[in-house]
Amino acid sequence: EFSRRLGQYASRTRFCEVFVDNTYQGIYILTEKIKRGKNRLDIAKLSEADTTGVGLTGGYVVKIDWNTSPGWTSPFSQPNSPNIYTYFQHEYPKWDEIHPAQADYIRRYVDSFEVALKGANFQDPGAGWRHFGDEKSFLDFLYINELSKNVDGYRLSTYFYKNRDDQGGKINMGPLWDFDLAWYNADYCDNWLASGWAFDINYVCPDAGVPFWWERLLQDTLFSQNLA
Repeated sequence: EFSRRLGQYASRTRFCEVFVDNTYQGIYILTEKIKRGKNRLDIAKLSEADTTGVGLTGGYVVKIDWNTSPGWTSPFSQPNSPNIYTYFQHEYPKWDEIHPAQADYIRRYVDSFEVALKGANFQDPGAGWRHFGDEKSFLDFLYINELSKNVDGYRLSTYFYKNRDDQGGKINMGPLWDFDLAWYNADYCDNWLASGWAFDINYVCPDAGVPFWWERLLQDTLFSQNLA
């Protein structure tokens, strides 16, 4: 609901009462899975034939999560975790359906984003990270994960997508997913403290798995001003 109010897509939800064998189980939330589609995450559909031109540029959905399927590894280590590198997985198209040219394209695009963000000119509006990433989506993603002190934020159940170049074409954070351990609902990694940044969890629990992105973004003067 927060995400929708901020203008970002989020999976639809409905409250429902659950009965199993006529025994009442309580109130649950029925939630749509994250999927590409006209009535879900409305980005361009990719077919195996989209291997050149603008068709190759989107749409893609990538996730950071437990390593359960083939993907690729970031060339950059994580804050306070010199031996840990973020692992990216193909969510759409799935790893066993994506064409090699498409897998290579999205890997190279994310690499370019990370190189720009890590580079000396990362704040440059043309040559820096904003050339590859949509700032508002990064701000919105940070707001919600920090307001909820999401202990899984940024490192698990984290999705981002890229539409075709003629339909925006930049990395957008989201859709949001999996906040069951947010809102003071975890008893580890200082999650019960109202102070501190959730994205700094690597300094509280070493090797927790948050990419360098968020620490670096807060070093961007304009990003920090816009966040404020």
